[in-house]
Amino acid sequence: MTSPISLKCVRAEFPALAEKTFLDAACVSLAPRRAIDGVVDFCQRAMLCPERSSTLHHLAMDQARSRARTEAARLLEYDEDEIALVESTT
Repeated sequence: MTSPISLKCVRAEFPALAEKTFLDAACVSLAPRRAIDGVVDFCQRAMLCPERSSTLHHLAMDQARSRARTEAARLLEYDEDEIALVESTT
């Protein structure tokens, strides 16, 4: 069983909450740190293609997507084979 996540830890994911209370999530909301970190990492990989070839680049992206499936399954309490992630989906 995983330990409960504290409200303080969750709030730390949203730096803007250190100075304000944000209640308007109906349109554009605050992005959590880990989402920004993920986007930055993806953009760095897309820009630099650090692997030796485009084939290895695509394999690395597939591996990252696989990790996302694992995390989504854990979060939603489903089996990984019940989670579908497709390219060009946010």
